[in-house]
Amino acid sequence: MKTGDPAAVAYGEKVAAAMIQAVSQALAAAAPAKIGYGTGEAHLNVNRDWFNPADNHWYLYQPYQGTNDQRPSDKTVAVLKVEKPSGELIAMYVNYGLHAVVNNGGGGSEVSGDFPGAMSRYIEGQSGGKAVALWTSGSAGDHHPIFKVWIDRRGGSIPEEQAKTHVLVNTFGQMLAEEALFVAGHIQTTGNVALSAAQKVVKCPGKVTTPRNHPLFCAYPDWPVSTAGLPSCDNYKDAEGPSVEIRLSVLMIDKIALAGVSGELLTDLGLHVKRSSPYTQTVIVALTNGSSGYIPDDANYDKNSYESTTTRIRRGCAETSIINGLNELMSRF
Repeated sequence: MKTGDPAAVAYGEKVAAAMIQAVSQALAAAAPAKIGYGTGEAHLNVNRDWFNPADNHWYLYQPYQGTNDQRPSDKTVAVLKVEKPSGELIAMYVNYGLHAVVNNGGGGSEVSGDFPGAMSRYIEGQSGGKAVALWTSGSAGDHHPIFKVWIDRRGGSIPEEQAKTHVLVNTFGQMLAEEALFVAGHIQTTGNVALSAAQKVVKCPGKVTTPRNHPLFCAYPDWPVSTAGLPSCDNYKDAEGPSVEIRLSVLMIDKIALAGVSGELLTDLGLHVKRSSPYTQTVIVALTNGSSGYIPDDANYDKNSYESTTTRIRRGCAETSIINGLNELMSRF
């Protein structure tokens, strides 16, 4: 991060330095280890796209709730456990499809690890500070927490002092951590593993995205913003724009496939990738090695949803390219 607010630049440089230091420390401490994989489930996420039959329109949130339990939702908690030959925990990798925005809007002025940070602290604390816990996002493009501090079901926003943001963040983190620890307790590890990796870039035709604030109009027909002179939301489905690169990556740990995509996959697309994978143990790792924005499945473009109007990718490319691209990478091993 070379430009922008000085505080943001300084923070970016601090994070980059810490990452380099962490890698150096890990290399220096390299030792024999065993690894294993397992899955559980957590009901902390929910689809946020809601259709209102009264006006034939898709909303970003059902008013004051932000939940739609009738739409697809992947509850899978994927866990990788790394331990010493003696059985002592070294690290835990947890993947779950949920935006880290439990704290968004309540204590939004602070830099926070949100529920993933709370999850990591809890797991690391359970190990007596001897282990490291890492979280990555699955297919969360159309998902939000089932509870969120800024949503007041009585209407309006809750003041920060009343929202008790850290309580909810820690609750989400502990619930996810407890499920991960339960899964880890049943994982059988092995030291005889093969590691392989590959990546590629696919390019999709781009489309015009909605102007600032206009996505709110598309997702909230009654949102009080001016839309004078702006095209219909339909114009943002297929209007041609600059092409978009999507970086795909695969890290194979024996027959465990960590499938990385440089964007926010919507749930239907993530589930399609899993179904199409040649490996039953496939983990979708979103926001990996790039920022391609929202990536809907083709059918999602039929909706005037927030994701389909703000994506930079035209219909008919991403779904096929991601599935075929990841399968091609996996077939190399």
